[in-house]
Amino acid sequence: MRELILYLLRLKSLILFLFLQCICLFLIVRYNNSQRAIFISSSNAISGFFYSNSENIRSFFVLRAENESIAQKNAALLRELYQGSALKGPIEGELIDSQFIFIPAKVINNSIHGNRNSITLNIGRSQGIEPRMGVITEDGVVGIVQNVSKHYSKILSILHADVKVSVRLKSQGVLGSVRWNGEDHRRVSIADIPKHYDISPGDTVVTSGYSSFFPDGIVIGTIEDYEVISGSNYYDVSVALSLDMANLDYVYAVRHRLKEEIISLEAENE
Repeated sequence: MRELILYLLRLKSLILFLFLQCICLFLIVRYNNSQRAIFISSSNAISGFFYSNSENIRSFFVLRAENESIAQKNAALLRELYQGSALKGPIEGELIDSQFIFIPAKVINNSIHGNRNSITLNIGRSQGIEPRMGVITEDGVVGIVQNVSKHYSKILSILHADVKVSVRLKSQGVLGSVRWNGEDHRRVSIADIPKHYDISPGDTVVTSGYSSFFPDGIVIGTIEDYEVISGSNYYDVSVALSLDMANLDYVYAVRHRLKEEIISLEAENE
């Protein structure tokens, strides 16, 4: 305590100076209208700066929690949406109301400019993710799970040269498969629709349901343009993706509950 008192005594001149400065500032602001206006304006600017930044920090954590909550709710809604294509019936006393489970995840890395683009998600084996699961959003197909670790997973993007997705034209049921041509991240191509079918720009392209990756009816995009391949009986169709692959945030991994049963059955006579 004695040392503190001695320290303050050494600073008595500075303390007195600051005290008198505060009194002067108070008197100037109190009795001078123009100076008072400047002081109030400056105070508002400073407090506004701190309030704004504190609110941004608070909003960051609040919005993050809200986004995660919304992602969970959307996963439940997606499951309800695709119940119509699910297997329904008593199996060992239970009613299977959906073949598909949708697991929300956040994109933490995404490439779109190469020929073999991939995406990294913040979920992995601990959350039930396995290779060869499809990945979607509410707006369309994202890709297929390639590798998983305990807490992360790597996705082969639909913008990957090796990824093909079985699709159909929604209006006619004509089957085909889409793949990326390596040029524009907003478009994919279909090269196996026979030319005797009448197709038009604006026709909707959806998943066919002929694989264990995706439910039937998920929108891929719309036909933008097409031409007959020279010397072929097939169209070369350009499809504008419904999903903005450059702006991914939350996605959903698709677990097909009966996938292993289907694979086992189809392999029996091979």
